[in-house]
Amino acid sequence: MLKNAELEEGFDIDALVGSTGGMTGSDLKEMCRNAAIRPLREYIRTNPVELQRHKERGGAGDSAAQLTAEETAGVKLRPLVLTDFELTSVNHAHALGQAYNLGEDLFRLRESLD
Repeated sequence: MLKNAELEEGFDIDALVGSTGGMTGSDLKEMCRNAAIRPLREYIRTNPVELQRHKERGGAGDSAAQLTAEETAGVKLRPLVLTDFELTSVNHAHALGQAYNLGEDLFRLRESLD
């Protein structure tokens, strides 16, 4: 999924790995999917004129998935940064805590290890 993704210079892969403790393969896949989409969402939010042009040319909806390869050729998304992954990791810690009736203990333990 992220095989060809551009990462910011100095991306700390060790920090990313350290934040994924307890995650399943499915959790990791979802985290990567969400991280990959964040730059696209930012681009869409900051470039509404491009989407409006697409609609005016008869494009259906406002989804980037509906843009043609020709229309997206000039689009340059920012590289992925560590914070693209962090929100999912934090949410995962809270979810684990709730699932195992640990409340905030798991989240505090995780923060103390970081």
